[in-house]
Amino acid sequence: DLAYATLPTNAFDALLNSTNDNGGNTPTEAAIRGLTKFTAGNRRPGKVTIGILITDGDPNGCSTNLTNLSNLLQTHFTATTLRTYVIGMTGA
Repeated sequence: DLAYATLPTNAFDALLNSTNDNGGNTPTEAAIRGLTKFTAGNRRPGKVTIGILITDGDPNGCSTNLTNLSNLLQTHFTATTLRTYVIGMTGA
């Protein structure tokens, strides 16, 4: 499991520069499940924790039902009051 890192850091450089493109898949469901697990498990007293999901808005290689994907985020918010912001970007 990962934990928060104090910025600035180069701890994520290898991930950001990865050439692994997931075979063209956009595993949105896996990203949501990982994001919700991470944010729920890594709260810090006195700090506000949020999640940010950047996506091309075209889930594949996972559930493609947008209502089901949205419900994962709603369930997370209801259980934890942690907000997740979703940013849609062409080609993300």
